[in-house]
Amino acid sequence: MNDFNNDLVIAQYKDAIDKLEKYQAKEPDRPKRMAASRLISELRIQIREAAWDSIVQRTAALETLKAELLVITENASNVPAVSGAVAEISAIISQVSDIVKDH
Repeated sequence: MNDFNNDLVIAQYKDAIDKLEKYQAKEPDRPKRMAASRLISELRIQIREAAWDSIVQRTAALETLKAELLVITENASNVPAVSGAVAEISAIISQVSDIVKDH
């Protein structure tokens, strides 16, 4: 599942939770309220799992980006005309590295 799909699924789960909570608040039958509560709990678990999957996928993408940027800077570091750009890319690599470390 890609990040967009994860975000879409999470939004759908949140929408379903909202509807179930409204249903639960109006439902007079205790067993039906309890069933809605169980569904809400299950959806919250699914949200956490989708969010974790998204973090894992984004971390892998950041690692790939970092590797690609390192190759670019290594190849361009000997070209005087692009030395400023290499410095900027190096700063971006540092930022990506910090993000990856934090996750």
